[in-house]
Parts: sequence; structure tokens; C-alpha cells
Amino acid sequence: MHPSTTSWAPALGGATTFGDTIAVYSKPIRLTLSRNEPDHILNWTGGQPPFRIQRATDLSTPNWINLPIDSAPPVTLPREHPSAFYRIIGQ
Repeated sequence: MHPSTTSWAPALGGATTFGDTIAVYSKPIRLTLSRNEPDHILNWTGGQPPFRIQRATDLSTPNWINLPIDSAPPVTLPREHPSAFYRIIGQ
């Protein structure tokens, strides 16, 4: 038997069929960023530790800078730039 599920991809009418075991190691990371003057609070669920937080100030030519290594949520981030973009990288 080949399990089938909805993938929402337009190919094959949005159905995905597979005939092997799929192992899911962790849930996707879902994050929130909230203001807590004068800082920001970055919080997330999912993913697999250890986590790395990176920041870029310009997405047209991103230069991702590592912030605290092996971080655990929630994390307080100082407001050092007028605009900042964050990403979390898990294992």
C-alpha cells in the first residue's frame, strides 16, 4: 500500500503518494518577535537544538551575523539597528 496525502502542490492535482517510511525528526520552527522596550523578545517552538540565532540588517545583500550560540527560547535581543531581520537555525 502506498500512503497518499494532500501536498497542495499543483502537480498531480495536489496529491503526494509515496512508498517508503518517512521519519520526521522535529517540527518546523515557529517564532514570534515582540517589543519589550527597549529590547525585543524572540520566542519559538519546534526545531531541534542546539539553536543559533542570526541577524542581518539588509536582506538585499544579507550578511548574517551569529548572535548567542546554543540559545534556548525566549531570548532578549537589544535594539541596535533601526531594521533587523532574524533567523533561527536548529540542528
